[in-house]
Amino acid sequence: MRYKILLSYDGSAFCGWQVQPGVPSVQECLQNALSTLLGEEIAVTGAGRTDAGVHAVRYAAHFDALSDRLDAGILGYKLNAILPSSVVVHEVTPVSPSFHARFDAVSRTYMYFINSLKDPFTEHYSWRCSWPLDVEAMNRAASLLLGTHDFSCFEKTGGANKTSICTVTEAFWAPCSPTTVSLLGLPPAAPAPGALAPEAEPRTPGGLSRAGGAHPYGPCPSLPEASTGSFQGAAPADGIPKQASPSGTFPGAAPADGIPRQASPSGTFPGAAPADGIPKQASPSGTFPGAAPADGIPRQASPSGTFPGAAPADGIPRQASPSGAFAVTTQAPTPALTSLPAAAGSQAPENYLAFRVTADRFLRNMVRAMVGTLIDVGRGKRSPESMTALLESRDRCSAGESVPARALFLVDVRY
Repeated sequence: MRYKILLSYDGSAFCGWQVQPGVPSVQECLQNALSTLLGEEIAVTGAGRTDAGVHAVRYAAHFDALSDRLDAGILGYKLNAILPSSVVVHEVTPVSPSFHARFDAVSRTYMYFINSLKDPFTEHYSWRCSWPLDVEAMNRAASLLLGTHDFSCFEKTGGANKTSICTVTEAFWAPCSPTTVSLLGLPPAAPAPGALAPEAEPRTPGGLSRAGGAHPYGPCPSLPEASTGSFQGAAPADGIPKQASPSGTFPGAAPADGIPRQASPSGTFPGAAPADGIPKQASPSGTFPGAAPADGIPRQASPSGTFPGAAPADGIPRQASPSGAFAVTTQAPTPALTSLPAAAGSQAPENYLAFRVTADRFLRNMVRAMVGTLIDVGRGKRSPESMTALLESRDRCSAGESVPARALFLVDVRY
């Protein structure tokens, strides 16, 4: 019985898809897991070979098993239990005995990711390209790759392919936004000396401006250097700089009533002129005698620590619980969170680019050589129109350098 497996893998720790002696491969990893679970020697055939360090999403493969009574759902679950964390099986389905994961595929799609600014969260899955790039020129050059051509100029030398002719149906560059930017709101890295800061001010999902950029756990101050717990470099509304002191007060403040405050051992602030004209003094019970509450109801501390007779602003009475918390006796239901907001404006879209290319087949190292050549076009080292002559030359030495494998993903296989 033949089965199809849909899986994804992080290729960082593998020599590629295909089995190679003495080094780990995705194919060998999957074959060993299947052989262990099914109790027979299993050979897996994939949709194509990926190079060392290249990743795949929704990769297709097939295998044959003696039993025709396998529970495909349970098999997928068990595979995920014993496969390493870098490989995940999405589904296992029975297919026709004539199905072939490689030869039946009509197209394959790859994506390559680059970023122009330093980003620690995309370092392992994107290539940092700090040169200024003319993306329009890169797309003009990419359009010349469309159609059926001999792509020998992008093929790694020494390949054993019978033919180097491929048909490319899609090839273009476009801005993209990694989850670290769209969801977390990662602010841009500090610019080089003399470089202009980004014009767009980072904003949070709620629309509140944050001078230092959006941060997943709150605002980042412009000068995040805190010595005594204060954020120095701030410009207060009253124009008086603040600095935290050991007592916890902020000297130099100009109170609204003109009376300076100083912390005392009792924790009160002497010299205050209350609105009701009644001076306050801390008592052992922690209450302030002589106070005239707005609602006219005097408060007195009770053993439970609650203040009886209080009318809370929200109209919801509180009652102290044994844990010391104030339980709400009546509370409206909280609406469920249906989606995560995206942090807008953290980094300009052009700081992250993705190259997408679709073809009926690919040669070894073809996409990485394509990207390296298109980067040369973006840098102005070659013209977009030179792509035609490059394809006709069939000379690998005339094309650009191969870019790193870590940023390349096989993202789709169509049948």
